[in-house]
Amino acid sequence: MISTKLEQIAHRGFSAIAPENTRVAFAKARLAGADSLEFDLRLTQDGVPVVIHDETLDRTTGEPGRVREVPWQQMQTLDAGSWFHETFEGERIPSLEQALEEVAQFPQFAYLDIKSHPSWTSDRLDRVLEIIQSHQLGDRCFLCSFDTDLLAAFREKSPHVRLGYHTLTAQDILQRLPKAAEVGGVLLSLYKPLLEDPGLIEQARSQSVDLVAWTVDDPSLSQQLQRQGIRRIISNQIIQNP
Repeated sequence: MISTKLEQIAHRGFSAIAPENTRVAFAKARLAGADSLEFDLRLTQDGVPVVIHDETLDRTTGEPGRVREVPWQQMQTLDAGSWFHETFEGERIPSLEQALEEVAQFPQFAYLDIKSHPSWTSDRLDRVLEIIQSHQLGDRCFLCSFDTDLLAAFREKSPHVRLGYHTLTAQDILQRLPKAAEVGGVLLSLYKPLLEDPGLIEQARSQSVDLVAWTVDDPSLSQQLQRQGIRRIISNQIIQNP
């Protein structure tokens, strides 16, 4: 599954101009021309999948506590916008259900960055898959993680689920490439190793695996990666290429 045209993927939404991982950031990304959406996924105390990057709530809500220790009902009352700018006061942490309502309006894909934790029990894996299927987005959602065991568990439950393997180094890419090729998945790579060794791009391409470069906010770096063959780029910006 190799892309031929640049796919612009909004990192936590259009997070350069709106509070990350909120519905307003998702909507602004879509209106600015993003093709796809990337967002983070964790579980509340009562097992509701919610869209937030950090393990704790303080940075984006100003409230103390860990995401996994707060029930969904309480989480819905938190302000996830004011930390970014007062004009976003009252923005909420979305549930996966709410995020997928936004995904449905994007032309291409969603990349769900699933944060590893023991709270991902079998029934909670099932719940995520059920929510995605209920929105008829199974063919448009990539379940992504650094935790390969977690991805394997999703794959065991749903053999056709799309998977994305996170990588930080060239060694990670080479280690995870065979598995990505086996399951028809993608590799999500920090962009620096790809610039340092463009041969990694060709190695992945030879096995029909796309590399997704993150997080690329400099237009010149984006263009360099594209010249080297990268066609999927995650960015906080929506970069308008000349």
